Amino acid sequence: MSKRSRWPAIGFAAFCLGFVGWATMTATGFSPWYLRRSFHHWLDSIGTTTAQTAPASSAEEIEPVTPPSPDPSGAAAPSAPSIQAGEVEAPWFKHLFSNPKRRSVEDAGHLHLLFVMRPGTDGRMGLTSQIYATREAPDNVSAKLTTEVGSEMQTSFDEGLRYVRKRSRDWEQNFSVRLSFEDKFTSKDGGSAGTGFTIVMLAATQEIALDSSVAVTGDLTVDGTVQPVGAVVDKLRGAIVGKCKIALVPERNARDVVDFALLDGTSPLWEMQIFTIGTIDQALSLARTDRPGDVQQAIARFNALRARLPATVTPNYLQSPIVQTELKEVLRLAPNHLSAATLLKAAENQLPTELSLNRSVEEIVAASYLFVSDVVGPGESKARPVATNDRGLAIFPDREFNQCIKSLQRVTPILDPRSQDLKRCCIAYAGALRSMATYQPPNTNGVRNWQQINYLAQRESGFVSQMREDLQESRSRLLLAIRKLDTDGSLMSELLKK
Repeated sequence: MSKRSRWPAIGFAAFCLGFVGWATMTATGFSPWYLRRSFHHWLDSIGTTTAQTAPASSAEEIEPVTPPSPDPSGAAAPSAPSIQAGEVEAPWFKHLFSNPKRRSVEDAGHLHLLFVMRPGTDGRMGLTSQIYATREAPDNVSAKLTTEVGSEMQTSFDEGLRYVRKRSRDWEQNFSVRLSFEDKFTSKDGGSAGTGFTIVMLAATQEIALDSSVAVTGDLTVDGTVQPVGAVVDKLRGAIVGKCKIALVPERNARDVVDFALLDGTSPLWEMQIFTIGTIDQALSLARTDRPGDVQQAIARFNALRARLPATVTPNYLQSPIVQTELKEVLRLAPNHLSAATLLKAAENQLPTELSLNRSVEEIVAASYLFVSDVVGPGESKARPVATNDRGLAIFPDREFNQCIKSLQRVTPILDPRSQDLKRCCIAYAGALRSMATYQPPNTNGVRNWQQINYLAQRESGFVSQMREDLQESRSRLLLAIRKLDTDGSLMSELLKK
């Protein structure tokens, strides 16, 4: 049996080591010229030592090391940096670890974003989700949203990144920014997160500390203007449930806070300080921990006033001259303090008695969403109010229907008069669905005459046809009521967006 030679294995191992070394030098930017330069400096150090220990009669000069000749292709070789007297050059491998941002992941702050979700049996429910930012090693993509989101939210992120890059792009050479949501596996969409994305990215690139108790909502344009969004009342409810201390809403949504007070009373306005924002710079100044002095004083004075609240806040508490004076001082320090402004209006009996038209429509659709979702949202997945039991018989959700009627009756006194027709059409359409689902055909077990059977069959057919006509007519009236209120399509688009 012949003995196998070891040289092929040795050659293959040498090839692998050489390839790994070449890949490492390419990835880290290391060049063999660094090795030659280190070797020459080592020779210089030996020569310097020899010159220092040589006898004084030696007059031989040590010639300086010449830089490497240019590349034959014409590309100039990198020039060696000059070393001053007394300096000790770092080892050639130190540059691999000199920049800690190449090998570390740093937290860059987080805050709350406000959302609404539609569970199916109710209109919408507000909730918060924290958005986290980290600074990582530079990459091809300077900023990225790691959580998968819908197309509208991705567009708002891209718009925010354009604004951040417009201000400065120096940071892209040092690190990249990654954003991720607290609940990574819940589907999200809508443009209302644009302002929050931009705040977090600006804080990450400028190393600004953020207040994690801040919640924000608002769309953003590339010029830094905060745009209005929908369902602000529901989002503020979610912010209170999420224990947020400060909420930032667009200036053009200030009327929604008044609707919030009409629907839930003034007590929630004491639990959370609401500010309006018109630009991204204003939003960032409120979201950071080192806020301007006047804003910091306004927040502290409002907190002190809230600390003196009784266990049960009554309208008489707002009539106190001391409370009104403090609220005016808060507004003087921060004119965009919407909680103080709304509470002061309530104290002076200047709050409106009716909801805005947009909120009136939202309240009506939210209360009857289970029954009218196939009309107001034809492009969405339909909520089916009628189910069947194990015997194949239709089951109508009477409890939800009664709750819908009670909710609409509760908000009727404060609805905008222009939305009353929409409320009546929603009730009529839900009632037509209920008639269709609860209709029971006559019992023909005791009927033996074919003429009576034929009469009952014709009568049943007439009832079914009439109920179908009533359902179609109520649907047409509902669509007409929506079109009367929403002539340009913006109202329903904001209502159904998210």
